[in-house]
Amino acid sequence: MHAGRLDTTSKAAVVFRRLADRPGRWHSGWMLTTDCQSSAIATRVSEIRRQLEDDPVWDIESKREGTHWSYRVVRRPRSIPVGQMSLGV
Repeated sequence: MHAGRLDTTSKAAVVFRRLADRPGRWHSGWMLTTDCQSSAIATRVSEIRRQLEDDPVWDIESKREGTHWSYRVVRRPRSIPVGQMSLGV
């Protein structure tokens, strides 16, 4: 499968830009379908996730409510080096 690159005008890039416009806000699959004029939103989200696997900043979250799916872009938590972790003991 050839995923649409996020730095182009691919459908995946259009969906990512829509999600990234408002980080943390949930967007329904239907709203993304109509706003981005793209079908198969779950496929577009999968393409985005694949490209963000090694990204230290952004991640995509999804949730299901009944038969409706929603997606959002969130900032990944900053990782703390093991030597600087506190166990709170």
